[in-house]
Amino acid sequence: MIVRPCAEFKSSLPEECGALGADGYEKYAGPVAVAVCEILRRIGYDADDPLDAGDHGWEFEVRVKGYPTGSRCWCTITLIHDYYLVFDNTSWWDRVREVYPAPYIEALRALGRELAVDPRFSDVRWKLPKDAVSDRPGSSQPVDD
Repeated sequence: MIVRPCAEFKSSLPEECGALGADGYEKYAGPVAVAVCEILRRIGYDADDPLDAGDHGWEFEVRVKGYPTGSRCWCTITLIHDYYLVFDNTSWWDRVREVYPAPYIEALRALGRELAVDPRFSDVRWKLPKDAVSDRPGSSQPVDD
């Protein structure tokens, strides 16, 4: 199984929302972070409101039901050249064992399907972390069996 938790894409949403970060500079990618959060909520996941993550853009926690008592994922969205999203399983134990629990894979696939059909997003390319923000083409799907 190949799991690509990183996505690069374009969006028709405005780049900024007028919010100022802790450093006093205008924050970018806020409207996209809110839209992704709303997508996840609409398809049944419990997601916190996006928070200012400094130079990392915006981030929020997503709770995925069904993995022992509910798995937590972390979503980070920033604007580099294109928008850059990371949907990460936060379990250190899963990372140590190099496993991907089924509820995480289901959530990642669901997010991939939604981004692919939402007209506000285009050119969505899913990548491995080592290939992120590179000229490598990526995949149209976050997970290949």
